[in-house]
Amino acid sequence: MSKAQNFRLNEKIVFSEIMNKLDKRLSDEDLISLNMHRNSFVMTLNLLTEIWSRIQEDAKLHNEYWHVYAELYDPYADERKPTLGELGILKSFDDHWFRLNLDIEDWFIHSYILLDKFAKFAKKLVFLLSRQPEERRIAARIPDKNFDKYKRFYINPRNRNSIKDTEYLEIITSTSSWYNNDLKNVRDDLIQHELVPKFWTYDTSCGKIRIGRIRHSKELVQTLYTLRDKYATIYPEIRDENNFFSLLSFFEGRIGKLDHLDADTISKVRKQFGRNFPDIPGLFSKMTNFFSLVNDHFIGIIEDHFE
Repeated sequence: MSKAQNFRLNEKIVFSEIMNKLDKRLSDEDLISLNMHRNSFVMTLNLLTEIWSRIQEDAKLHNEYWHVYAELYDPYADERKPTLGELGILKSFDDHWFRLNLDIEDWFIHSYILLDKFAKFAKKLVFLLSRQPEERRIAARIPDKNFDKYKRFYINPRNRNSIKDTEYLEIITSTSSWYNNDLKNVRDDLIQHELVPKFWTYDTSCGKIRIGRIRHSKELVQTLYTLRDKYATIYPEIRDENNFFSLLSFFEGRIGKLDHLDADTISKVRKQFGRNFPDIPGLFSKMTNFFSLVNDHFIGIIEDHFE
């Protein structure tokens, strides 16, 4: 899962199409001001691609560490000393464990910042493309301190009737539900204002990076090993599986086929362990699709105004 594969940027996403269309159509002062907001937005967008490449490295190390951990602390295996290769993984994890938490939090925080910067760019753009005095007066009132207040302005029933650009109103109100569900709530509840400290974790057993916020303990590992042994006859593919995350994912995928009490146990393990979040490439795709819709809309507005 490479950075280039998941984080493709194009002219629509970075709004260079809009700037090219506006060239020679606005004053130099207005173009410079608008482009400053766009450049700040694009810089943060590029930071997200770099943070994602770091997260992929983090996930690989994280997965290797917990595989070694499971091997060394398997309650059914003979006690042994770690190999040189395992020692290297353990030391690398010990040296970099803080970065694993930093990079995930960094991605969500900078995604939040990205949307705030979008709000500033979009407000300026709406103002510059407003021709009538009343439209400019309304555009000047749009809050741009953060995207949350920007979006609330368009949602507010007191403002809806005065907004002439109903198509853009629809884009803001109907195609950005991911902002609260997948970004703001994560940033607010689990990073900015968390009440119970937990650690981020990565699960790559499903072929992509799944992220959770966890507390981990040997008791949770032992619980899954007990269930593994119980169901090994029915599911021989897990007989030798020692990876905590793979086992949890396996049982969650078959929750309806487990004994009632075992299904409850898996649910309790998940509650103690932490929740899975939408995968980052999926969230990034939702964001960039939103930016593309905004770009295409304003390209049409510009063509109607100036051509």
